[in-house]
Amino acid sequence: MKTNIHILLIITFCLLINKSFSQGKVTMLVGSQYYPSKDSTNYMCLPYASVNIPGEWRRTSFNQIANQQFFKNNENTIISLAFSSNNRYEFNQDGAKEDLDFAYAYYEWDTQFHIEENNYNRLFLECDTLNNYVIYELYKENSDTIYFRVGTYNHKIVYIYSINKTNEITETQCINLLKGITLYTKQKRKNKKSKNND
Repeated sequence: MKTNIHILLIITFCLLINKSFSQGKVTMLVGSQYYPSKDSTNYMCLPYASVNIPGEWRRTSFNQIANQQFFKNNENTIISLAFSSNNRYEFNQDGAKEDLDFAYAYYEWDTQFHIEENNYNRLFLECDTLNNYVIYELYKENSDTIYFRVGTYNHKIVYIYSINKTNEITETQCINLLKGITLYTKQKRKNKKSKNND
């Protein structure tokens, strides 16, 4: 009897794994911790990356569809971080757009949706050609303003950071926070280890 249950559990587990792979889903391991000595919060989202966020942030909700983790600080400022592969988006299913080409295409795709569906306005703020990201804002007159930093690393992995502006934080502070989020990838960790071994 126990053998039959074990076999059934193994078969069920194999079917679930097969279903996840056939649907292109990626299992993620996430965690976060605040480090007072550095005044930064580390957020890990494996297999994609980990980041350091300036200041103390606590995780709140997680949007599984967008792989988007939300955080809140003591001033009730809300940020979100999302990671995925670049072929996950309808405008780039073949994965041909990489680096800044992807970031610009995402900007067009995302802002057009919010303009048509939610009556937002858009404003392109800046482009970092060295680090392959763009920063833009979506806003409504006398209402919501959301700032975004969208980029790629290793050509195929996408990161999307956003922050909701409140009365307690200025536009400059929002943009500086988005720029201050430090991304650590497997490649950066390997380079750091090899430098330490030299």
